[in-house]
Amino acid sequence: MDWGLWGDFIRGEAILTVNVLIGLFFGWILVRFGVSDRLLARIGPKIARWGIHPDIVTALALSLGSSRVAAGMLASAAEQGRLEERDLVWGVQLISFPGYLRRWSTSTLGMSIGLAGLAGGIYALSLLLRSAVRFCFFLVLVLRHGRSVDLEEVNWQGSGKVPSLWVMLCRTLPWGWFFFALAFWGMPFLEPMFREWGRGLSMSPVAWSVALAGMAHNSAALATAGAAVSVGHISSSEAVLALLVGNSLGSLSRIGRQNLAFWSGLFPKKTVLKLLGWYLGTLLPLMSLWILAALLFCRVV
Repeated sequence: MDWGLWGDFIRGEAILTVNVLIGLFFGWILVRFGVSDRLLARIGPKIARWGIHPDIVTALALSLGSSRVAAGMLASAAEQGRLEERDLVWGVQLISFPGYLRRWSTSTLGMSIGLAGLAGGIYALSLLLRSAVRFCFFLVLVLRHGRSVDLEEVNWQGSGKVPSLWVMLCRTLPWGWFFFALAFWGMPFLEPMFREWGRGLSMSPVAWSVALAGMAHNSAALATAGAAVSVGHISSSEAVLALLVGNSLGSLSRIGRQNLAFWSGLFPKKTVLKLLGWYLGTLLPLMSLWILAALLFCRVV
């Protein structure tokens, strides 16, 4: 028995549990004490005219610090009846960008350039652009399908009923534990399929080593790419392609271990399926488009 693997699994389940606890607790606190009401008491009517629910705006601000806390706040607001399911699903998709923008500006950009030079900088900018496009897509959906301008229909103070934190935890945590276990033990069997899928890109063995390193960790892929470019084994354009392929494969493997596991520990099953559908439905085409653009760039340059 591989005790190291079991240790990683238990550690991952513990981290998931803590994340769900923190997200739900702080979200419940924000709803319980009406923090969002007080924060948006004056700008709420203007936001309603735009068609954006005030709780989504609050979640966007919170996501600059922690997208998990922002998701917990949206979950509690939906449980209280403040958010319709459509607003909840699109709101959760939106809150991933502000937190990513903070991480990108403080860590990703500098690390990418430092480890992989020009290729790393292009790669980091492409990731930011991809996330920004996705954010704008959901923002347009929220604005286009916003609620009526009639301010009397906006329930600024909520329903007055605060959901039970214990009930929410008992209902959602088991799903999170189940999906994390499914992803953790199932991904090793799916990784060969990802590799087979990518053979059509005709990348060199060195470039593939960069991509496969990206499945494990972004910094490992950047370091591998930087070393390969510096000794002339691959060009900068090939390094960008390999980094994007590795990021895409890593994103697919993290969907089950992180996104799906966390969502299942926070939202009802029906909502999780919609979240997953919207997430994959927007991410997969964008990843494919970015890889195609990098492949064409690699052949032209």
